[in-house]
Amino acid sequence: MVVLIVVDSNIWIFLNIENVPEHSTAEKKIEEVRQDGILTNIVIVSEVFHQLSKMLGKDNALTRVKKILDSSDVTYVPVEETVTRNAINLAGTKHLRINDAIIGQQASELNVAVLTDNVKDFRKLKNLRIIPLSR
Repeated sequence: MVVLIVVDSNIWIFLNIENVPEHSTAEKKIEEVRQDGILTNIVIVSEVFHQLSKMLGKDNALTRVKKILDSSDVTYVPVEETVTRNAINLAGTKHLRINDAIIGQQASELNVAVLTDNVKDFRKLKNLRIIPLSR
């Protein structure tokens, strides 16, 4: 049975910045879930690109984001309109950032877990399976 996992943007950022304390843990977790299959979407890609651009410059960020998207372990999943509409409702009722609501709602609808360091916010989403960065 294939178990797909959404890897949240904070994990990709930690993986790409070697001098952050979470780097080695993120590296280990990605290796653990790589064989399961990793899902990403436009929200995650845009957050990773934005943060890496600020930290490493646009050219370096572009190279690193392309590497994620080109990886045979990563599948890009479009965000459907129903996911977006449901996420907007969640953002309002659960006091979540819209990006987290979209990521969480999509994972819920796909019935997959989210690997994240942002357990505090994702915990607000009922029935979402969370894999915390640190266990």
